[in-house]
Amino acid sequence: GSYSDGGFATWAPEDLTWKVNDCDEPTSMLGKALRWLKADCEGDLAVHQQLVAPNAQMFGAVGATEVLAFKKSFLKMEKNYEVDAILDVDLHNRVVVASFECLIPGREGRGTDVMQFDEDLHVTGVAAVRHHEVKS
Repeated sequence: GSYSDGGFATWAPEDLTWKVNDCDEPTSMLGKALRWLKADCEGDLAVHQQLVAPNAQMFGAVGATEVLAFKKSFLKMEKNYEVDAILDVDLHNRVVVASFECLIPGREGRGTDVMQFDEDLHVTGVAAVRHHEVKS
């Protein structure tokens, strides 16, 4: 690619005919985390099913079947969350941290997700910190 003004903001690939939909399936931990988070935002359980580890545990659900049932029980809106930042990518511990705004009625509010991956880059767990619940 090249930079038309020497800065990062205007970098363009040499071949401008590519499309996002033509990209290969993400193989990086960050790529998989972004897919998982987007699936949370859109309620795309098929993506969760592809990425969840058989032994996953999150929010009291244990095992992939329970995790998927848990997600299906509340990810029902066209837009459930807004994810506004990736705060950390910890390769050594296979963790990605993201901030979010929950849009689900009765669950609204800001929070931070900590996602854990296994060696095969399947999601083994997610812990959420709801900012309004943090007490000093």
